[in-house]
Amino acid sequence: MISLPSILAAAVIIFVFAKILDFTYLFQTKEYRFDRFLSFVKEEGIFHILYTRRIRLPAKTPRNFLILLFAAAASILIFPFLLTLSVPLLLVRLFLSPVSALFFTALLVLATAIPARIRRKQIIQKADKLVKKSNAVFIGITGSYGKTTTKEFLAHILSAKYRVGKTEANLNTDIGIAISVLKNLKPDTQFFVAEIGAYKKGEIAKACKIIKPKFAIITAIGNQHLDLFGSKKNLILAKKELLDVLPKEGRA
Repeated sequence: MISLPSILAAAVIIFVFAKILDFTYLFQTKEYRFDRFLSFVKEEGIFHILYTRRIRLPAKTPRNFLILLFAAAASILIFPFLLTLSVPLLLVRLFLSPVSALFFTALLVLATAIPARIRRKQIIQKADKLVKKSNAVFIGITGSYGKTTTKEFLAHILSAKYRVGKTEANLNTDIGIAISVLKNLKPDTQFFVAEIGAYKKGEIAKACKIIKPKFAIITAIGNQHLDLFGSKKNLILAKKELLDVLPKEGRA
């Protein structure tokens, strides 16, 4: 007959791994950035993040696979130790499972940062070379809101007469734009419409180094992500980076 400690130990492992799945999903949606993750926690509340949030599965990416592989290996190693604990301690561990899962996921995100950064650099360099070979006119769109809708409308209108490429969904960071360029910039592309997002100063300028836009659209400037920018002035200056990179013949 299976003992109560064994059941509780198994429950701890299962609960921890389930929460690691969800935290990996959250880090993935926040591009593995701790500033964006912490901002999300502030908005949603730490108790909800730890205990009441519905668990969601992360995407099937190499980085997520590494995180979950390490998590599975650690679970196997920890299980024998859990079997040595008393029932009260196991109950405490069960209650604190989400906290342990969050801490462990954060460590794994840090541990996988170096290979991810190397891969990121390779993708951006490859996209940069492709843009330099292209004759397409690049259009950059930024703003606090309305970016994706404006991009979709503009791409649809232009496609009535021209060969048009665009960034995927709401992939609007430098790496997201680079991935979209590699996927959607073809030899015959005449216009490429890129949505560009940012969460602090310098990020739009970094993304623009890849596509070098000739035309710019700023949809609107609101108060989104002020906690990340630090002030409304910083937010405005960040959006202005799209204008700063335009060539003399460019238009905004």
